Amino acid sequence: MPRTIQFPEPRGENLRIGVVVARFNQAVTDALLAGAMEGLTKHGVADDSIDVVIVPGAFELPISA
Repeated sequence: MPRTIQFPEPRGENLRIGVVVARFNQAVTDALLAGAMEGLTKHGVADDSIDVVIVPGAFELPISA
């Protein structure tokens, strides 16, 4: 019989999160940002604990992160 492992629900009350988004292909990246924000707030991360940085393209992502 397979074993079932249950993980606790993620909690983000005391987290500070940074999200870096590229402007290139904005139709896709806007949807990704919206999903990330929804997931973070769903798990208790406060809006003022999330910093969003928007960069021109993919080359700037690692430098900004």
